[in-house]
Amino acid sequence: MFMFHENRDCIGHEKKYGVYAKNWRGINASSAPEVAKIVSTYVASNCLWANGVRLKKNFRLAEWLGLDIDDGMKLDDALGIFEPFLHVIGTTRSHQKEKKGVTCDRFRIFLKLNERCTNKNDLELTASKWIKSHGADPSCVDAARMFMPCKEIISVKFHGKTVPIEDSVEHEKRCREFAERKARQYKQFYRDVKAIPGWIDSVLKFGTNDSRNSITYRIAKDLSKTGYTQEEIISMIMSSQVPLSNSAEFSEAECRKTVQSALR
Repeated sequence: MFMFHENRDCIGHEKKYGVYAKNWRGINASSAPEVAKIVSTYVASNCLWANGVRLKKNFRLAEWLGLDIDDGMKLDDALGIFEPFLHVIGTTRSHQKEKKGVTCDRFRIFLKLNERCTNKNDLELTASKWIKSHGADPSCVDAARMFMPCKEIISVKFHGKTVPIEDSVEHEKRCREFAERKARQYKQFYRDVKAIPGWIDSVLKFGTNDSRNSITYRIAKDLSKTGYTQEEIISMIMSSQVPLSNSAEFSEAECRKTVQSALR
């Protein structure tokens, strides 16, 4: 199943995306050639929504996964990477157009799921996994995602491997178990003696190339688990190499705000 919108007048006019909020139609496009025809002709989506209204809460099912590649991966590389999969690959309107002085391959990849997905959380978890591993546009994770028509279909693979659907319930269970295990480790190895984890000690001594707000947040969150107070954490960070990791000023007020956010 795919959904498409018959309004083609607003293609290329992003400010008019609101017209694509409703009046979507479903079509039984299960083969790669059928999908190629839909995604190159209409504004389309791999998701099916109740009553043709494009909202995440209206998600009913998906049989395909859609990915946008805006930069990083070359089209020729993608053709090799996804060759084993049942797929449709097409370029976008901005393919190889210069943006901020950089010319990039911009294209879309549609992959067949190994079975019909009826849980939006499972679909979004599956999309997230493929987005991270292939550098796709993060917005493709949305179960209400739509795609403008492809400019040109580059590859259609009739048969091949399909994408396994991730189990979001099992994933949440694993995340919970990991968090509980980590909490026990902190209590066992750090909290009783207020020891500083090795990675934090290294960052405090030698600095980091990461964003200072991001690293401050992570340090504060972990040090709070080892028994350090807010004021102790702020003092420790401000007297370390972290504020010196970037030429821009890193004030105590900014540090305090980030630490407070982490402790909440």
